[in-house]
Formats: sequence, structure tokens, C-alpha cells
Amino acid sequence: MDPVDPTEQGPFGIQLELEPDTRVFNITGRASAAMLLFFLMDGSPGSLIEKLRNEAQFDTMLISYNMGETEIFPTINELAESFEEED
Repeated sequence: MDPVDPTEQGPFGIQLELEPDTRVFNITGRASAAMLLFFLMDGSPGSLIEKLRNEAQFDTMLISYNMGETEIFPTINELAESFEEED
């Protein structure tokens, strides 16, 4: 088997794409399993997870506004805590 030149494999990274009409996200990634795991678990400012958390909070506010709810829709952290309590 011939050695693989990494420069021929194309760029490595994660791409997050938002479909504005539906607010549905597409995530594509190209990297080793360890690097993909790092991208998916990293919660630091500017990370993929932080971006998704911010977008999820925006979505919950948008849903609450569109439904005309007077009750405050739970934040993403409150939703996560409720799932942890169920386990």
C-alpha cells in the first residue's frame, strides 16, 4: 500500500451551515476521530458547541415569541438539566 500524502486528502475541519428558511443546521466534518471528538466536546468561547448553544437559546426565545406564550420558555441549560434528572 502506498503512503497517503495528507495534502492530497483536502482540508480538515468542521463546517456549520444554517438553512435560514428552516433554521435547520447541517454539520459536516473531515478529520481524525480524535479531532472530531475534540470539536464536538469543546465548550470554550467560539467553539462549535458554544455556537449551537447560542442558536438553541435563540430558537427557544423565537418559539416562545411566536406562540405568544406568557410563560417563559426554558433555557437550553434548564432543558439539559431536566434531561439529566430523568436519567
